[in-house]
Amino acid sequence: MNDKKRNMPVNTQNNFDISALYRLTLLYVEDDDIQRENIAKTLQLYFKKVLIAKDGFEALKLLEEHRVQIFLLDYVMPNMSGYELAKTIRKTDHKTPIIIASAYSDKEKLLSAIEAGVIHYIEKPITQEKLLCAFEKAVNELLESDLIEVVFPEQNSRYDLCEQVFYKDDKKVKLSKNETQIFELLLKNKTSLVQKETIENEVFENQISDNALRNVIYRLRKKVGSELIETVPDLGFRIL
Repeated sequence: MNDKKRNMPVNTQNNFDISALYRLTLLYVEDDDIQRENIAKTLQLYFKKVLIAKDGFEALKLLEEHRVQIFLLDYVMPNMSGYELAKTIRKTDHKTPIIIASAYSDKEKLLSAIEAGVIHYIEKPITQEKLLCAFEKAVNELLESDLIEVVFPEQNSRYDLCEQVFYKDDKKVKLSKNETQIFELLLKNKTSLVQKETIENEVFENQISDNALRNVIYRLRKKVGSELIETVPDLGFRIL
């Protein structure tokens, strides 16, 4: 975190501590070059990383390579509007907060944004106050959905979803790529059984034997604590 971010104050009007944003990645999509450049400079003060796209197609390409915690989308754009992009995102991602910005505030657009799973609607011109109000709501959504961090108090451990790091007694535990994918798949379906076939398909694209999968799960349980992951014989696994 740089000194400029460290010295930025809390938004005292609603007691929202903006330091909560410093760990997060935001995807900002805006087709207007000047506005995109100006708003991006402000966003970069708050977030660990700001990904920038000029339309929905560029945004989707960025999502293939990056993990995003908050979306800020312009409503009216060529090629793919913010509304269409939000609907596309929601086909596979039902929880990551989406914020829409628009110069229009008519009821029809507001309703369509809500239908697309948008959590907040900013009417342009975009100001710092409007952004902070939207970001506070987004952070609350992330916390309620366990999308920033999942804590296991009884085991004195936690998983940082932003950094994809597991901590045991405040020490980092190194997980392999496959172990990380399996653990996050289990977290996504917390308390629910995840079938072996689902893990084989989503993590290994069906290119793993039952014995090899058992070995991966064994190593994962050894690292995070066997008490966290329950094995249901011949069926699958789940986070307790």
